[in-house]
Amino acid sequence: MGLSACAGKPLPSGGMQGAAAQLGAPAAQPRAWSEAMEQRRARLADGLSSAGVEVLRTPDNTLLLRWPADRAFAGNSATPSEAAAAVWDRVAATLAAGPAWRARVQGHSDASTADNDGAAALAAQRALLLRDALVQRGLPAAAMEVEAWGARAPLSANDTPEGRALNRRIELWLTD
Repeated sequence: MGLSACAGKPLPSGGMQGAAAQLGAPAAQPRAWSEAMEQRRARLADGLSSAGVEVLRTPDNTLLLRWPADRAFAGNSATPSEAAAAVWDRVAATLAAGPAWRARVQGHSDASTADNDGAAALAAQRALLLRDALVQRGLPAAAMEVEAWGARAPLSANDTPEGRALNRRIELWLTD
């Protein structure tokens, strides 16, 4: 699948279901949290926390992997950090070992510069790079959507270096 630019509103705390409601789509019934999803969560949390990857169960039972871009990539670039290969290996191995899944790979940036288009383009490059890295490790491209959110879904205010660092991230949203 290709890259989509996400229009408008930031993703609310309710994950994909909350985003659908905020964007005017009918609210879906919450999906069940499967045993396979719990096993994925536990394996990923155990193997990725030292790399700074947050592994979260969202209120709508989506598994969210959130990795600060400053740890996933070198500087202000789409060049993977030294830790990236090990993280991608763990994610790919975990997903390949279980039942079918779907994923959304999202690239996010901060809004700290006048060049928001450049920051959004970098976020898109990073999301595509993650998808491509997972495909190179044997995962099906057809199971992954790539979205470039740019600075439209901040986790924090952009008025401090810490807040901007939180907003620069790559996210992988997984469902059964």
